[in-house]
Amino acid sequence: QHYLSVEAGYARAPFWPEYQPEIEQLFSRKPETLWDWNWNLVAWVNEELRLGLVLAKADDWRPEIDRQGTPLTHVDGMRDYPQVFTEKTGWLPNLSILDLLLCQGPAAAEYLARSQPASL
Repeated sequence: QHYLSVEAGYARAPFWPEYQPEIEQLFSRKPETLWDWNWNLVAWVNEELRLGLVLAKADDWRPEIDRQGTPLTHVDGMRDYPQVFTEKTGWLPNLSILDLLLCQGPAAAEYLARSQPASL
């Protein structure tokens, strides 16, 4: 059902045909936990955007790590990009990484790099 919702929302996105098979495959996997599914998605986005992030799983969660730095919930100065429903909703910032990837394709990595606050 989740895949069908993504498909319904993004079938008209410019890069949907390019990424659709891989997205469908991600949604068709049956991981043991939601955490595993999220990990697979983060790893896939890292690979597709060639972000070069080093992903590592910790043995335990330490809340003090999460409190470091500034939460990145909204970045001032983000430039608009054409979204699927812009004509109905206007431009919606911080929608999702899938929105950015499906609407911008490989240029999404550059968009993210230019949208980072100077402190990062």
